[in-house]
Amino acid sequence: EKYGGVKHLKAPPKELLLAQSENYVEYSEDGRVIKGHEAAIPKSKYVEDVYDGNHTAVWGSYYKDGKWGYACCFSTVRNSYCTGEAGKRIALSKESAARKRNIAVILNE
Repeated sequence: EKYGGVKHLKAPPKELLLAQSENYVEYSEDGRVIKGHEAAIPKSKYVEDVYDGNHTAVWGSYYKDGKWGYACCFSTVRNSYCTGEAGKRIALSKESAARKRNIAVILNE
């Protein structure tokens, strides 16, 4: 018990000690598997191609003025409901109105 007990005296299996197994895999020069076990496809921890709130684009498909959003309606509010083409028109009209105000302020100075 002084050095951790009997559980630390047991040796691991020989396969683990020598890092060997009976699984034979043959690779081509470019790294593809020719013969043997197929390589597992890595999975993302994020769910892909999920369209929330009636959107037709994923979150992050639109970026404007340091904000991410949906490309289908230009919404930068996460989990918002999609307004489609009407939302795009409104976003563009707000943007053009802001530009006109900025130009007017510059000209008045």
